[in-house]
Amino acid sequence: MTNTSKTKINEVEEIVETGPVIAEGVDQEPVESNRRLFAGTRMIAVAVLATLYAGFHMAALNGISISALTGIDLPFLPQFPLETWNFRIVHIAGALVLGFVVYAAYTWVDEVEAPRDTALLSKAGYALFIPAALSLWSALSFGRLISSGTLPEM
Repeated sequence: MTNTSKTKINEVEEIVETGPVIAEGVDQEPVESNRRLFAGTRMIAVAVLATLYAGFHMAALNGISISALTGIDLPFLPQFPLETWNFRIVHIAGALVLGFVVYAAYTWVDEVEAPRDTALLSKAGYALFIPAALSLWSALSFGRLISSGTLPEM
């Protein structure tokens, strides 16, 4: 029977004798050109926001109720488990908030680019603000009408 530990030591010595392994920076994650790099209190705020978002998912999917656990009825707390459409709305809204906080809408470049004329786009944005404001007013009006209890019965 051969001594396997001595064989393994010889193999390791052969690897060490060939020279050092150069692998500088292979564990560094490349940063996208539009990712915001946070530090200090902003990094902590983003981390807390992401943690609360993950905690919401765990609570909503597991059916945890704060009022049932504590016996304290706090206003404006959601009732778990959430209805499907409520969960989807909060899920998409939270993902959008985190996405826009972490990633910028533009890329970070080192050289200064020549400013582009976007007057036409600005005017189109202002024009599209009118139907958006009308939609918001309609939604709020419908909500107020529904909560008033004066809808006719059919």
